[in-house]
This record gives sequence, C-alpha cells and structure tokens, in this order.
Amino acid sequence: MFFKLNHLLTTLENYIFPSSCAVCRQPGKALCPACRVRIPRLSAVCPGCACKNALGLFCADCQKTQNYSFDGLFSYGAYENKILKSALRALKYQGAREIGLILGKMLGRQLAGSWTKAPVSWLKQKPIIMPMPLHSRRQRERGFNQSLYITQGISALSGWPIDQKMRRLTYQAPSAKLNYHDRQKQNKIFSYPDQLPPNQVIIIVDDIITTGATTQAAANALKEVGAKIVIVATVAKSL
Repeated sequence: MFFKLNHLLTTLENYIFPSSCAVCRQPGKALCPACRVRIPRLSAVCPGCACKNALGLFCADCQKTQNYSFDGLFSYGAYENKILKSALRALKYQGAREIGLILGKMLGRQLAGSWTKAPVSWLKQKPIIMPMPLHSRRQRERGFNQSLYITQGISALSGWPIDQKMRRLTYQAPSAKLNYHDRQKQNKIFSYPDQLPPNQVIIIVDDIITTGATTQAAANALKEVGAKIVIVATVAKSL
C-alpha cells in the first residue's frame, strides 16, 4: 500500500513539477546535462564473444553458433550505473516521460553514428525502428509505453521512421519481479500483421535488456514476416 501511494505521489510530482532532474533534483531538464555525462557509454561488441564492431552485430564466427533470432545488440550504457538506473526507474515507474525522449536522443546519436559503418547494402534504405510493445493491459496500467518515448527520441535525432504495428499477445508479470529462470520460461508471444519490405533492417527499441528472452521472441515474429536483419537497441544492458 505504501509503495503504491509513494508511486502515485512521485508520479504527480513529475507532472506538476516537471522542470527538475529526476536524479539529482536540480532545476532544469528531467535528466540534467551533469547527470548525463556521468553515464559511461558501452562499446559496441559482438553479443557472443565481445569483439568490437560498429553496430554490436554477431561476428562471423559467432553467427555459426548463436541461437538468437536477432542479429545484433546495441546498448548505450550499463544498467548497473546508478544514474542510468535511477533515470530509467523514473521514466518507467514515475511517469517522467521526458526522460525517455532524452535517453532516446542519447542512444540515437550513438546509433546513427555507428549506422554509417553498416554494410553498404544496408545503407540503401533507412532502418525501421520499432518500440518493444507492451500488452494492452500493461499499457493501460502504466498509461504509456516507455519504449515508444525512447524510440521517438531516436527518430528525432536520426530521421528514421517509426513502426508501431508489432503487438504483444500475452500478459505476464513485470520482468523486474521475475528471476532469471522464470524469465526464460515466460511464453512471450508477439505478432506483426504485415509482410515487411525485402531486405529491410529492423531496429527493436527497448529500455533494458537482461536475458534477451523478450527480444528473442519479438525478433522471431519479425523474421517470420520477412525481416532480413533485426538489431536490438536498448538504453541499458544488465551486465
């Protein structure tokens, strides 16, 4: 009961007094420049062996053995960073939506810069960015999808188009309340209603990646309707 009341009061505070940093409470942006520069950026590496590459793609050797449907993972920072964790919690649980736009632009600046080093064949068309969808019940409970705000920040920075047609079909307990094994057993099912254009690169956007079970299911759904390459882009990665 106390948690729910505290959550409600904090959310109201963010709506009524939006012009202060959610982390340090200094007047100004919802995430101030001083806090932003204290979030170290992660290098883009192969998710399998951690060798460096521009977009966090699986390297040629790991492509032969990896079992993921997505082809790469690009994350801005580590969830263990206290400032980034506080910012994401304020976005997700306290309704500080401006933080999503700010973090999206931070992620988008890095992602757009790395995109110039993508294979030449990919550069013939813009990638499509898709926010990780919430189940309709979860979205009603929260009132918004935090991943959409991050996606909008990326789009504002890069000019890449947003596609919101992917749907989550199953409802589940919040991932933050589940342990590793429970997350792996979750029956997360997604759908996409159309066939995707040939050779289209899709970037799925989410706030944080932990085990990869959710993104694996989403990438599966997109590959089934023709996605050539699926990259996962997150603000944070749990190390």
